[in-house]
Amino acid sequence: MLNNDFYVDDLLSGTLTIEDALNVQKELSALLQTAGLTLRKWASNHTTFLDTIPLELQETQSTLSLDNEDGLTTLGLLWNPKNDHLQVKSSFTQMHSTDSPASTKRKVLAITASIFDPLGLLSPAVVAYKIFLQKLWQDKLQWDEPLSSHLQQEWNQLLQTIPTLSTLRIKRRLFALILLISKFMDFVTTVNKLMEPVCTSVRQTATTKHHVNFCAPHQRWHH
Repeated sequence: MLNNDFYVDDLLSGTLTIEDALNVQKELSALLQTAGLTLRKWASNHTTFLDTIPLELQETQSTLSLDNEDGLTTLGLLWNPKNDHLQVKSSFTQMHSTDSPASTKRKVLAITASIFDPLGLLSPAVVAYKIFLQKLWQDKLQWDEPLSSHLQQEWNQLLQTIPTLSTLRIKRRLFALILLISKFMDFVTTVNKLMEPVCTSVRQTATTKHHVNFCAPHQRWHH
């Protein structure tokens, strides 16, 4: 874990049981303390684990960045330990107007490319922007040629959906603690005849309840 789960001076790891987590915390803390290093800002989705950590060594922020804040953006993710949800960082929601009067193919590409989503959590939504950009290529628009009125209207409608991307929450934990039956399923929604966005999920049966969790998106292109 010391070799594989540290990024610079940040530890990002996990265990299957609370007992294992407590043992890892004690062993790592003791090991690093021999070098005069104290592990701080502990965060966890399990309150039992946090109750063993002194308050002065716990993380105080409710939502944590999984990026290296001292360098380049690497993961582009936020994690809320309390509800154990992931979300994509959304600086792009602040950068662009939702009603651009004179968009071009260059601007459409810049905005679409600014949605940094390395795990593909937003793919079911982002695919709509990519399809629109594809349409601009099919119409053979030049890079700085203004969009026609009907294309501009369509793009303005898409722009209005971008701020909502930051409100999406994805469960980090895939399986329930007591798992009896699981089945992976693909949901295929045809957007147009060129592309089918596919969302893979898992259906769980734990005791008498059913749960469906989002796993990962992928796309099927047709020629």
